[in-house]
Amino acid sequence: MAERVGRGLPFEGSPMLARARRLPASLWFVILVVLALVVAVIVAIVAHTSNPLDAEVRNFSVTSPTATSVTYQVTKSPLSTSRCQVQAVDVDHDVVGTTDDVIGPTDHNQRTTVKTVTVKTTTIAVSAQLGTCSLLHTS
Repeated sequence: MAERVGRGLPFEGSPMLARARRLPASLWFVILVVLALVVAVIVAIVAHTSNPLDAEVRNFSVTSPTATSVTYQVTKSPLSTSRCQVQAVDVDHDVVGTTDDVIGPTDHNQRTTVKTVTVKTTTIAVSAQLGTCSLLHTS
């Protein structure tokens, strides 16, 4: 046991460890900052690809007992095409009308698109919601 205590850490005398010890503290700081930035970029990319589409209803208005106008916003990659199912809902939260709307690629790297669609309804609607929004394809 006494022999092992005096030996020190494994690889303690290695040339690579000796060179690393000679680096100034400011260089170590720069290396750590660069590594932190790389990790942050990777996390941002993963977060973006896991949720590349965001959509929400912005406004709706009843235009007649059998039609509702719905304005919604979609945020997606400018080159992608998506399809959103827009639904009109009655007082019991039942879907009384639905329409599918396709949002194609946008110009000038525009990520957010605001669309207004008319949803035909079986009875008067009191609200609107998005059923599903999904990417069809990305160019």
